Amino acid sequence: MATLDLNSGATAAVLDEVDITELSVIGEIPPLLDGVLVLVCVYRRATDTSDLVILDGNDIERAPVATVRLPRRIPAGFHGAWLANDR
Repeated sequence: MATLDLNSGATAAVLDEVDITELSVIGEIPPLLDGVLVLVCVYRRATDTSDLVILDGNDIERAPVATVRLPRRIPAGFHGAWLANDR
């Protein structure tokens, strides 16, 4: 995963040490990223484990806001959907 600065064209790798199996954006939709969280399911080959990593959408290159260790590995190709509580 990488960030892209639309003004300068600069890119930066994010979470490049893991495989990303699913990504969801929670909160406001770009271009106004106030209050946005990015939820990423990652697979760690070195330990054969998976985590849910929560990133700050305003500063995605910063260390994760939180990491949830999952009790089981999430297989590659996993897909999910996040729905509001009222659905």
